[in-house]
Amino acid sequence: MFWAIVALVLPYGCLAGPLTQTAISFVSKMKKTARFKCLVDGGSTVVHWYQHRSGQAPRRVLYYDSKKIRDADFDERFSVDKTDKLCTLIIKNIAEEDAAIYYCAYWDSTVSSWRKIFGSGTRLIVSDRAVQGATIRLFPPNAQELESGKALMACLLTDFYPEVIRVEWKIGDKIVSSDKVTTDSVKEQKDGNYSVISHLEITAQEWDEKDISCGAQHERKPLEKIINKAATTKSDPVASTCPPQVSEVTESKDEGPPLNSLQVATFTYTLLLAKSVLYCGIISFIFHKVGFRDLKKPL
Repeated sequence: MFWAIVALVLPYGCLAGPLTQTAISFVSKMKKTARFKCLVDGGSTVVHWYQHRSGQAPRRVLYYDSKKIRDADFDERFSVDKTDKLCTLIIKNIAEEDAAIYYCAYWDSTVSSWRKIFGSGTRLIVSDRAVQGATIRLFPPNAQELESGKALMACLLTDFYPEVIRVEWKIGDKIVSSDKVTTDSVKEQKDGNYSVISHLEITAQEWDEKDISCGAQHERKPLEKIINKAATTKSDPVASTCPPQVSEVTESKDEGPPLNSLQVATFTYTLLLAKSVLYCGIISFIFHKVGFRDLKKPL
C-alpha cells in the first residue's frame, strides 16, 4: 500500500519538505557522470536515494548513514557523497536504462508516527542533444476585462529543451501561489524543442501598482520577463493583449525582416527603369517594321 501511494505522488514532488533538490532535470550523454544534489535542512542524518522509472514502482538505490549502503539491484556505478547538509548521488558511466527521476528522502519522526519525506526529484535524460533555454513572451491583461476588477495575463515560453520546466510568476517581489496560475501541458514543436503557455489572474490594483514577471525553473534558466502598466502604456498603447496559440507560434515560418524605405525606393526605381527599357524596345520595333514596309513600296 505504501508504494502504491508513493508511486502516485512522487512524480509531482507532493511530499517535498525540508529536502531541496534545486535541479529539476539533467541531460547527459551515455558514459558520462551525473551528480544529483540534495540539501537536507534538519531531520534525520540518514539519507536515502530512490530511482523512479515511468510506469514502475520506485526502487531504492542506496542510503547513507555513517557509510554508503547500496541496494542489491544497483552496481558500483552508483555512489554517494555526503557533507554536513549536502548529500550527492553520483552515477558514473551513464547507461540508457539509468533514465529516470531520482529522489532523495529520509524518515521523519516529528509527528506522531514515522513518515518518509521526499525531495521534489531530478530527472535524468540520456541524450546527445544540447540543452536549450526558453524564449519568453509576456502579454498584458485585456483593458476591458480589467474593468470588472480582474483579468488574465499570459506568458508564452518557446524553444526549450528538455521539456521539464516549472513556470513561475511574481507580483512585485512575491512568488504567486498556484491557485492563481494555470499552466497548460508542454507541447512538442516540429523542431523537437518544446513550448508551454501559462496564465495568471491579476486584479486591477495589482496591474496599476506592481511589476508582473514571468520566469521558469529549467536546466538552462531563462531570464525573467517583467511588465507593468506604465511601461506598456508608454511603449505601445495599442499592443495586442491576446497571445497566439502555442501551435501558431511553433508552426510559423521566418519570413525575414520587413523592407525598409530605402529598399522600397530602390525596388520601385528599378521596376520603373525596367518598364521604360521595355517600352522603348517595343516602340523601336514598331518603327523598324513600319520603315521596312515603306521601303518595299514602289515609287
